[in-house]
Amino acid sequence: MTNTEELDKSLKAVAKGAGIIFVGMVVGKVLGMVNTILLARFLEPSKYGLFFLGFTIVEILAIIGVFGLASGVTRFIPYHHAKSRDDKVKSTIQFSLKFSLILSVILAIVLFLLSDQIAGLVFKDDRLKVVLQIFSIALPFYTISQITPSIFRGFGNAKYRVLTQEIMLRVIKISAFILFVSFGYLLYGALAAFIVGTIVTLSISLYLVQKKLFPIFGSNIKTKDASVDRELLSFSWPLVIGSFSYIFYTQTDRLLLGFFKTSEDIGIYTSGSQISQLVTFILPSFAFLFLPVMSELYSEKKIQDFSYLYKSTTRWVFLITLPLFLFFVFFSKEIILLLFGSSYVSGATVLMILSLAFFVNASVGLTWDTLLAMDKTKFVMITQGTGAVTNIALNVLLIPPFGIEGAAIGTACGIIIMNIMQLVVVHHSIGFHPYDRQYLKISAIAISIIFLITTALGLFIEQIPCWFILIIFPIYFVLYMAFVIKSKCLQHEDVMILKTIQEKTGIRLKFLDRFFD
Repeated sequence: MTNTEELDKSLKAVAKGAGIIFVGMVVGKVLGMVNTILLARFLEPSKYGLFFLGFTIVEILAIIGVFGLASGVTRFIPYHHAKSRDDKVKSTIQFSLKFSLILSVILAIVLFLLSDQIAGLVFKDDRLKVVLQIFSIALPFYTISQITPSIFRGFGNAKYRVLTQEIMLRVIKISAFILFVSFGYLLYGALAAFIVGTIVTLSISLYLVQKKLFPIFGSNIKTKDASVDRELLSFSWPLVIGSFSYIFYTQTDRLLLGFFKTSEDIGIYTSGSQISQLVTFILPSFAFLFLPVMSELYSEKKIQDFSYLYKSTTRWVFLITLPLFLFFVFFSKEIILLLFGSSYVSGATVLMILSLAFFVNASVGLTWDTLLAMDKTKFVMITQGTGAVTNIALNVLLIPPFGIEGAAIGTACGIIIMNIMQLVVVHHSIGFHPYDRQYLKISAIAISIIFLITTALGLFIEQIPCWFILIIFPIYFVLYMAFVIKSKCLQHEDVMILKTIQEKTGIRLKFLDRFFD
């Protein structure tokens, strides 16, 4: 098989997974946004902020509970499975689940016992005590639920991951919340819906693993090789700090807003920060199968194919996220008003600032997974740690005088610095970066079109109705993609990725074939 054929095979593997997950992610993000909007609409900003402050604390504890094993599972399942070592596959999965379960139960007990001190002494809001106690019940289940998607990923199964995490989890949460609200339970209804959704989805995920992918319970496969556990921990432990840093540079803003300001500020801030993360929604679509494929190429010393796969996926991520980022910047106020209402409108500035940060995160490509594929977990730890320290320092300095805008600036700087560092490490490791002149052409097209649209609207409409953005964005995106394709900004591998996604999803965009052919 030639290098070109090998690269095409790798690209198709990633694209097929990306196609399935892209559709699932779109549906999942819509459902997730519906859930977020329902919470914001039924809970006043202070209670909305209280919910997310409690959830942030649980997320941080869950990262400790997972102990980096989620990434380890993704890497070692295909590695052992390729060698037909089912005993090591089983050992990898079982050890990860048992280790995380024990650690998360301990953390849940500690959280429950210290909830009074955390609420009163740290955040000075006694209402947080009960919120943390209820969340502590969900902590072990939530922690294990962070590992099951990695098991699906390790076996290269995009379908089950999308079904459980993107669709089923959100549908259950929304349904349960609406049910509890109908009985008059608002904040407690949101907490109960979170617990129900987490437990039910986890149960179904484990069932699918056991019955459809690999018998981790009750099989005759022996697991006596302790070296598997040691190897897994050796790979995973540096990622604890990296993952912990990731949560800190994405969640420190909420924690420090709760410390310096009020739960109402957290609620308003969260409205902007939640939407800004949609900029990166395409990343998981490619990431799901990217790491297993990249790990295989790197282990086989196919550095050129490795580099070109990274380049191709980065260009596609940039291509899709750029118009979304620009739209969030130019229409931030209208988006907040439409989705959350006038009580949250001051979150528009937060949306603009954090959209820039997440756009940079998307534009450097899958640097995290690329570094993991090269087994450079310590560099992941260093870059994530640097981003977290920057984030914390700037948040402490900027939140007291500037409030939610200061939190957004501090968080954005931490995210941007971390991603630039990871890009530099990847470039130094493989002597390759993903950028060329086509990026300038794509950027010029996107900026020109949105500038013309906003200028035209300004001439004819004095005050843009917030609902009008539902019409503007599809027009903008279609024009943008048409000009990108017509200007021949896409290369051979880009076209192949799109065609593979069309074939896999069954979504056929016939009008594009004229441009490609």
